[in-house]
Amino acid sequence: VYKRQVQVTGFSSGHIKAVPMLKTKTQITTLLAFLRDLECGETTEFSESIRTFSSRTRHPGLVIIITDLLDHTELTNGLDYVRHRSHDLALIQILAEEEIAPPLSGALRLIDSEDESVVRVAVDARLRQLYEEKLQSELELLEQYCAASDIEYIRATTLIPFEDLVFRYIRSTSQWR
Repeated sequence: VYKRQVQVTGFSSGHIKAVPMLKTKTQITTLLAFLRDLECGETTEFSESIRTFSSRTRHPGLVIIITDLLDHTELTNGLDYVRHRSHDLALIQILAEEEIAPPLSGALRLIDSEDESVVRVAVDARLRQLYEEKLQSELELLEQYCAASDIEYIRATTLIPFEDLVFRYIRSTSQWR
């Protein structure tokens, strides 16, 4: 957001796609259509992609990052880069319910939805508990980092319709009033 103009950029697998600058509230449908039509790619080098985005952005403004990324180090490295370029930051992390509490048990073959890599694992109650503890620890670290870095942080699940999440954020922040 720069002088109440919005630039939206999506990145995945090294590809960057942007919608033209949005200047009025009535263009929200253009924004939502752009976001709806973004396709997931394979893997994303978050830090590299965010650096490319930042280098293309001339004026500091509000940068809203929407991601499912769980890699704390890569995420914070990218956020630090944006912060040091004088942008205000908001991070919206969207997790699937299956990531939060996997309904898995027994011998399984898990396939990564982004890069299709395969992992074979035997899931029992103890492994599920270890996973949930590790996830909670990672989420708490990210939340603490955001609080200490003056980054607005919102965690959501895929149960919340994306449009509702975007509208709720827009209504809750003074940046959009």
